[in-house]
This record gives sequence, C-alpha cells and structure tokens, in this order.
Amino acid sequence: MILLLALACAPQLYSAEGTVWQAPENNWPATDQLPEEFKGEGFSVGQVVPELVAIDQNGDEFSLWQFYGQVVILDISTMWCAPCQDLAEEVDETWKHYQDNDLMYLTVLPQNLDGEPPTVPQLNFWTDSFGITAPVVSDDKDWYLGAVPNNTFPQIMVIGRDMRIFARDIAASDPEIRGVVDEYLAQE
Repeated sequence: MILLLALACAPQLYSAEGTVWQAPENNWPATDQLPEEFKGEGFSVGQVVPELVAIDQNGDEFSLWQFYGQVVILDISTMWCAPCQDLAEEVDETWKHYQDNDLMYLTVLPQNLDGEPPTVPQLNFWTDSFGITAPVVSDDKDWYLGAVPNNTFPQIMVIGRDMRIFARDIAASDPEIRGVVDEYLAQE
C-alpha cells in the first residue's frame, strides 16, 4: 500500500497531448529523464521545442525529446523540395563531424513527392538516396509543418541541450549550419 501511494505521488512528465512521456524503444540514443514539469512552448528562439512523436526510417516510434541533453540540428524538409535534397547530401557528414559533441541531426519530412506524409519505404528511399544514417522521421500529423513560415523549406533550427531553440531560419547550407552549431558549442 505504501509503495502504491509513493508511486501515485511521483511526478510525471506529460507530452503536448497530456500523456505521460516515455522514451520510445528505438536504436537512437535516448534520455529516460526530463526535468520536472517539462513542456513544449513553441518554435521561437528561446522556447522549448514542442514534442514530436513520429515513425523513423526503421519503422520505430521516435520522440524528439529523447535527445534531451544533446544538441539537435532540426531540419524540416520535404521530399519534393530541391534545396532540401541538396541539403540532404550533407546531412551525414555534418552529423558525423559533431558526434563527439553529443549532437543529433534530425530530418523531419512532413511531405513526400505528392504532398502526403512519407511512408517508411519512402523514408528509406530518402536515407538510401542521400546516404543518411541519422534519424529521418515522417511528420504524419503535421506537428512541425506550422513551424515553416510560408512553406519555405527547408527550415533549419539548432536546439540546445535543454531543448530550447538556440537559432532558427538558418540558411540551408552546411557552412551556415556548422557556424551556428559552433557558436552554440562555444557558449557552453
């Protein structure tokens, strides 16, 4: 009975949907703890980025918040976007360059070539075509589509270890992205 009461009083972390947050079972590095009363705020600089629960290229459930404690490059792209395709060619090189700094490069694809959410085979086509081994997820609920003003893809953000947006609207080029990441790392 005492154990039951102790569990009932334990703090719980809730996602945007009001459900208790748990790190999903997948092959990506993950935290299993978030600060008490952790919640998403929005897509402006300084705000905690909203949670994203999606399916990755392996068909596994994925959570953006599982990378709490890591720096995250968030790339919101579409499969039909030519600048997104150009940027995709550099994803793995950038990701591997910063792996010693505990950085994750995440590509979120809300739309395939037909404007629909990508399927797992389409995510695999994307990763295979561009040699990406970092996470690529399908935003089938359009959770992050609203973070892209006027459909100006790709939308690149650097998210700090506390899940707060450090910078957004970064030019879609490897040197620009690396410059912002270096600026964040220099402030740590």
